[in-house]
Amino acid sequence: MSADSSCLELTALDRASVVLTYSNGRWTEISRDGETVVKALCVHSEDDLFVVKKTTNCNTGISCIKTRKHSPDVISVTSVPMAAADMELCKKLQASEKTLFSFDMLIKDDHVVKCPYEGLLFSEKCSKPLLSVGCDMSTRMNLTDICSVRLPNSQTDIAITETFVCRSSFRVKNETFLIASSRRRFLCLVRIN
Repeated sequence: MSADSSCLELTALDRASVVLTYSNGRWTEISRDGETVVKALCVHSEDDLFVVKKTTNCNTGISCIKTRKHSPDVISVTSVPMAAADMELCKKLQASEKTLFSFDMLIKDDHVVKCPYEGLLFSEKCSKPLLSVGCDMSTRMNLTDICSVRLPNSQTDIAITETFVCRSSFRVKNETFLIASSRRRFLCLVRIN
């Protein structure tokens, strides 16, 4: 398993700075303060692609939005600005590897699942496991942040670990993504099968 950059924007819905709602072809982004930040009207839609006219303050523009449901609890949203409301252009932009777009991944609040793998991961640099998954509880894993540290006035070294709860997992091609959270952060691990 390894950390993956495609999960860096992972956000729990209860911790999101903006809440996105969609109803009857209208998108609205509402800030934590309850103010409407962005209004968008769906101009064209096809499967998981949407061409929308967005208004932010006094600025209006066209965006291509793609949503993807990875599991019942995980949704990703990619967005790229466009010069015209053109569904064919939207398809080309979303398919191109050269397109620079924003990427957000959302996960349903408080969802906990059994971790998809169990066991220990060791490194030759650390005598303690770097990662233990499902060892004490099937929904938890422990990550060793610091392998060895000596506290003041102590004769022994200790490891500093953080406990995570498995929130969801899904496959994309030959990779399995595991999303987990602790009290202070989210973590996305990738296993290449």
